[in-house]
Amino acid sequence: MSDDSANKPPLTQSQQQNEQKQMQQQQHQFSAGSGMAKQSQGGQSQGGQSQGVQGGGAENSIDQTGFFSSYRPAPNVYDENVDQNGVLRPQWKLLSERLNLFKASGLENRCKQIRRIMLQNGHAYSAYGDPAVRDKHLQLDPLPQLIPAAQWQHIDASLKQRADLLNLLLADLYGERKLLTDGVLPPEVLYCHPHYQLPHHALPTVGGRHMHFYAAELIRSPSGNWWVKSDRTDSPGGSGFALENRIVISRTFPNEFRACNVQRLAPYFNALREHLVSLSRQNKENPHIAILSAGAGSVSYFEDSFLARYLGFTLVEANDLVVRSGKVMLKTLSRLAPIDVILRRQQGNSLDPLELGGGAPGIAGILQAIRDENIVVVNNCGSGLVESPIFMAFMPRICNALLGTDLTLPGVATWWGGEPQSLELMLDRIDDINLVPAFRRRNLLDGSRKRNANRFDPMSVKPETMTRSDRIALLKQHPLEWVGQEKVARSSAAVWEDESLRCGFISLRTFLTASGDSWCSLPGGLTRVSDRPDDPMRNPFENGGAKDVWVLADSPVIPTSLLTPSNEQLKPSRSSGFLPSRVADNLCWLGRYLVRAEAAARLLRSVLTRLTDETNPEDQVELPVLIRSLSLSGQIDAGYAIKEMADKLPPLGSNLPRFALDHSDPNSLRSYIDRVVGAASQVRDRLSSDSWRIVQQMSGNFDSSNAEDCDLVDLLDMTDTLIGNIAAFSGLTNESMTRTNAFRFLNIGRRLEHALQIIGLIKNCFANQTQVSNAILGAVLEISDSSMTYRSRYYANLQLHTVLDLLLLDELNPRSLAFQLSKLDLNLESLPDNSGPAPQSTDRRLAMDALHSVRMSDVLKLAQIDANGERALLRELLERIEGQLPLISTSISNRFLVHSGPINQMIADEFNFPK
Repeated sequence: MSDDSANKPPLTQSQQQNEQKQMQQQQHQFSAGSGMAKQSQGGQSQGGQSQGVQGGGAENSIDQTGFFSSYRPAPNVYDENVDQNGVLRPQWKLLSERLNLFKASGLENRCKQIRRIMLQNGHAYSAYGDPAVRDKHLQLDPLPQLIPAAQWQHIDASLKQRADLLNLLLADLYGERKLLTDGVLPPEVLYCHPHYQLPHHALPTVGGRHMHFYAAELIRSPSGNWWVKSDRTDSPGGSGFALENRIVISRTFPNEFRACNVQRLAPYFNALREHLVSLSRQNKENPHIAILSAGAGSVSYFEDSFLARYLGFTLVEANDLVVRSGKVMLKTLSRLAPIDVILRRQQGNSLDPLELGGGAPGIAGILQAIRDENIVVVNNCGSGLVESPIFMAFMPRICNALLGTDLTLPGVATWWGGEPQSLELMLDRIDDINLVPAFRRRNLLDGSRKRNANRFDPMSVKPETMTRSDRIALLKQHPLEWVGQEKVARSSAAVWEDESLRCGFISLRTFLTASGDSWCSLPGGLTRVSDRPDDPMRNPFENGGAKDVWVLADSPVIPTSLLTPSNEQLKPSRSSGFLPSRVADNLCWLGRYLVRAEAAARLLRSVLTRLTDETNPEDQVELPVLIRSLSLSGQIDAGYAIKEMADKLPPLGSNLPRFALDHSDPNSLRSYIDRVVGAASQVRDRLSSDSWRIVQQMSGNFDSSNAEDCDLVDLLDMTDTLIGNIAAFSGLTNESMTRTNAFRFLNIGRRLEHALQIIGLIKNCFANQTQVSNAILGAVLEISDSSMTYRSRYYANLQLHTVLDLLLLDELNPRSLAFQLSKLDLNLESLPDNSGPAPQSTDRRLAMDALHSVRMSDVLKLAQIDANGERALLRELLERIEGQLPLISTSISNRFLVHSGPINQMIADEFNFPK
C-alpha cells in the first residue's frame, strides 16, 4: 500500500501493518458499504469554497430560473457545477448568466457548429487509414470545465513536484538504483518489469532530464480535492486535442470566453517550442526539429499532424529517418538532411529494432546515435518505465526518499500484491478495489516476448467481469502481477445533449513541459467525459467525449501569440523546407487516387444517366460498351459484360449501388474514396484546412451506411456530388498550393493516372470496336469532360478522327493524353536532379519519348481500320505508352524515394573470424 515513510531497511510485518493503518487514516478511507473513496475529515478544500459530498436533496435547491435549473447532479460525488446544497459554484455564476441568454435552439445551433468544425477538421481519435473506425470523431461538449485560479495554483505546484520526482526516479532506476539497495523499492518492481531494457541504460540526458514532457490523469475525491490517477511519462498525448478543443470553443463562444478571463494556452506551446530549440547540440541557431509520429494508423495521428503544423516542425515517421555515420538523417527528395531534435510520439520500446527487437517500424541505430550525442530524443527512451501502476503504490515513500518531503498531490490509494500485508488487505477488500495490471505492457517486441514467454499476461483477463471468488483466486495465483486501486467515482458535471442538460463523469489530463530549470504547465488540459463514474477510459476518448478546460484568472488576461517577435531580421525565402520522400510518395498517390476516383465516378455516372433515362436501355447502343468498360475497370461483375451471362444475373440496376458502395471490393468507387482519404491523411500536415474539409466531404457525402436503401437516383446524386468535390479539391490545390516539390509530386500522380485512364477508356470504346456509333463517341466525350470543347469546334458533327485528335493529340485540352504527358515532362524537369551532370534521367527520357510518339502520330491513320478489321496503329500507340507509364513511376521512385546507402557487412566472409 502507499505510505509516507522511506525506511531504508526492509519493513517487518508489524511495521507494514502499522503503516497500512496510518495511510488509511491519513490519505484515503473507504465509504462504509459503498466501496467508494472519500477524503479524510482533515482534508482542506481548495479554491476557498465548500467541497463536501453531494447531498441527496441537491435537486430541490437548484435555482429554478437559471441555466442549470433542469440539471440534476449525481449523488454521493463531487459535482463541478453545484455544491452539496444545490447552489451554483462561484466560478460558474458569470458564465451561467451568459448561457441563460441563449435559447435551447440557439445553444443547439452552436453545438452543430462545433460538430461541423470537428468533423471538417478531422478531429478524431482513430486510425485514419481504417475506414471502419475513421468516423470516431471527438464529441466536444459546449460547456467547459471551470477551475478557479487558486485551485489551479495548487495543481500547478503539485504537478511540478511530481514531475521532478519522476525524473529523479528514472535517474535512479537507470543509474545507481539506491532505492532498491536502501529497501525503499522491492527488486521485483524493476526486475520483473517487462519493459526494463538494458539498452536504455547510460543514455545521455540534456539538463539531467530523462523526461521533458509529462502528463498526469487527475480525478476529484468526493470531498473535491484532486488526486492523481495515473502518470504518463513515455510520450504523453492529448495536448494537441486540448489545443484544438480550445480553438473550437473559443471561436464558438468568443464573448463568453473573453468575459470569463480564461488563461491562454499559447504560453505553454511557446515554452514547449523554445525548450525543444534549446536542446539542440549541433545547430543552435536554426535546429531541425521533427515530431516522430507512429503514422496514420495510430490513434493519435491527428494530434501529431496538428502539432507539427502549429509548432512549425517537420512531421516524420520511422521510415522517413535513417542513421548514417552515427547521425539521424531525414530522407528528402534531394538529399539526406540531418535532424537535431526529435519529439517522440512513437513508443520508446519500439524505437530501435537493432537493439530492442523487431516489431513496429523503428530507426535502426538511433540508440547509438543518442549515445554519441548526435541526436536528442525526448522523452528519453525508457522513460515510460515509471508509467506502470505499481509505482503508484510506492510514490509517497519514493517522494520522502528522493525529495525529503511529502507529496502535495496524493495519488489514488494503491496496493501491490507482492507485499504480504498489502495482499492480505486486497483480499479482504476485493469488492472495494479495482484489480489493475501492475506493469503497463506496450506492444512487447521480440526481446521482451522471449524474456516473458512463460510469464502470465494479465492483459489476457478482465477481472471486472469475473466473480468474486474468481478474482480472489486470480490474485492469489499471480500476486506480483496485480495492484489494487481504491474505487473512486469521478466527479460529475453538466453535459449538454439533445437540447437539455444531463450528468456526465469527468477526469482531467494535464500537461507539463520542461522550461529552463523548472516546468511550464498547460493551464487546463483535456477533460474526458464518460457516462459511468467508474469507467476506466483507458484511451483518451474511449466511450465518451471531452470538454474544454477553462482556468480562470483573477484579472483580464493579456492575449499571447505563438508567433513571438524576433530581434533578428528574417531573410526572404521561397523554399518550403524539407519534403520527406515518404510525403512526396503519398502526395503522388493522392493525385493518382483522386483521378482514379474521378474516372470511375464519371464512367459510373454515364451508365446511371442512361439507366434512369426515359429511353429504353435496350435502345441505347452505347450502353453495352459502357457496361463493358465498367466491367473491365472492375466496378461490376464481369458477367454483365456478356449478354448471355447478364441475362442470368440479377438486373444491373438493382446491384449497381451495392457494387459502388462496397468497402471490401478494391475496385469499387467507395474503395477509391477510402484510398483518397487514407493518402490525404498521410499528408495531413501538408494540406490546407479547406482542402482537408473537401476530402472529408467526399467521404461523408458518398455514404455507404445505407447501401441497401440506395437506389439508382440516390447513387446518381451521390456521384454528381463526388465529382464536384474532386473538382473543388483540384481547383483549390491548383489555385492555392505553392509550386514546390510537394505540388509537383501531387501533379505527377495526377498526370500519370489521367494518362492511364484516357488510354483505358479509348482502348475499351474505340480500339476494340470495328463500328463506332455517334452515341459511343458522344458518351466518350461526356466521360472525358470534353463535350463542350468538341461542340465549340465541330458542332454536332461527330467523327472518330476528330474525337481522337481532341482526346489524344490536342495539348490545349486538359483532358487529352498529350496534355498529361507534356505536363508530366514539365514537372519532372522541375524536380531536383541529384544525378549530377549525367544525361537525362530515365523517367524524363521515357516521358519525352511518350510525348514525342503522341505528337508524331497521324490521327487519320489511327482512326483507320486495317485489313484485319482492327485499328492496330491506335492499339499499338496506346499499349506502348501504357507500358511506359509504370516505368516512369518506378524510375521516379528509384531516383527520389529510395535512399539506400552502401551495405556495411557486420560478419566476416565465410565466418573466418580472427583466432
